[in-house]
Amino acid sequence: MPLLGAIMLTVVFAYGLISYSKPDYLVDEATGENVTILGFGAVAVVGIGALVLGVIMMFVWWAIVAGLLQGPNPGAPFGPAARTSDRRRRVLRVAGLR
Repeated sequence: MPLLGAIMLTVVFAYGLISYSKPDYLVDEATGENVTILGFGAVAVVGIGALVLGVIMMFVWWAIVAGLLQGPNPGAPFGPAARTSDRRRRVLRVAGLR
């Protein structure tokens, strides 16, 4: 199911990028001229620029706070299955069964 969602989002992203990058997508009402940046639609350039800036900021912040993306227990498996197995091990240990 997540793969289907990823495919759908990718298709919508590609369609939007193609539509927004057309030079005639955004027209200035006052002058009637197309609003472009380096020949591409301004909406697409600003959108891609925001994504790139976000990735750059994520890496900068990751370099500043190294443990940020590692979670509370670095090196341990994560997700609901890992939490369940950890919980199960603790219960078995407390009960003396393991």
